[in-house]
Amino acid sequence: MSAATATVGTPGTSRPLRWPWIAFGSFLVMAAIGMWLVALNDESLAEQVPYVVAFAMFGAVGALIASRDRGNTIGVLLLWTSCVTAFSFISGEVITYALEHGSDGWWLVPIGFLNNFGWLFGVLPSLFLLPLLFPDGHLPSRRWRPYLWFIFVFLVLLAFSLMLGQRTLTGSGDLGIDNPLYVEAVGNLPNLDPVIALVFPAMVATSIASLIVRFRRSAGVERQQIKWVAFGLLVSLVGITLTSFGSEETLLSALVGGTAFLLFPLSIGIAVLRFHLYDLDVVVRKTVVYAAIALFATAVYLALVVGLGAWLGRGSSFLTMVAAVLVAVTFQPIRTWFTRFANRLVYGKRATPY
Repeated sequence: MSAATATVGTPGTSRPLRWPWIAFGSFLVMAAIGMWLVALNDESLAEQVPYVVAFAMFGAVGALIASRDRGNTIGVLLLWTSCVTAFSFISGEVITYALEHGSDGWWLVPIGFLNNFGWLFGVLPSLFLLPLLFPDGHLPSRRWRPYLWFIFVFLVLLAFSLMLGQRTLTGSGDLGIDNPLYVEAVGNLPNLDPVIALVFPAMVATSIASLIVRFRRSAGVERQQIKWVAFGLLVSLVGITLTSFGSEETLLSALVGGTAFLLFPLSIGIAVLRFHLYDLDVVVRKTVVYAAIALFATAVYLALVVGLGAWLGRGSSFLTMVAAVLVAVTFQPIRTWFTRFANRLVYGKRATPY
């Protein structure tokens, strides 16, 4: 995705692919179903919103890149992460809902594995591989091959540990079902969670270090792209480290964790699109405007209905109406401001030539 590689292939010369947008649409549908199940399970919607927004950005940026550049590794990885996490999200909520309503059938076992393996095969590969492969989809050099193999071995060992060492397959809460593959000898081994909590940030830091090494060797547009991503991922590493040591999920930890994950696709999207690659100027400008408006409406709802409602201890119907009125009144000026911001972000100085 450097200046040299951006013009190679199909971007700008053929019709954009449709399957990346179908995959992103599937994520949106699954996320909506998952949030509906969260409400049915009487769980906190506010704690799920940061993660839904973060992985929606994974899918949006991945679809933008993969639809214009066929076979782009970075775009495919981003889409893979969003879709697998959506499957895992729904699986956990389905298990919780089924167990709370007295259902305990064999069909919950594969759903339980989907939930428990979602983060392992969906999130972790992207967190480790995106910095390692950005921006051209290849390793910085052959010297990084042992680390790549270490990533795969680590994921496989972790998969066997989860498959054979967990007595129960849990859902989104504390409820779970018996794991038919559980091996007592494996389950009696020392708990690896403290080790994983240390190894996980260290591996992310190593992948980011590979990006810094690539940055020192790069030049031109590629150097500017890597600078954006390296800065965003270094900041996200701090958030990931903070949330790795937390034992309970709270609204604050969800905000920190969601923001940390959001910086991955956001920094990659800015790095790629800031330099007008893949003929995405118009598409990106509209996407930025609509996404910003959606985030603004979500923020108003969370601040008034969730935050103020919890503080006052009152029902949310009146506050929901107030939030809707506030969004309607401020929609036009906010849309104008976000349009100017998107033009400036996408077109740079060309947005205000006079």
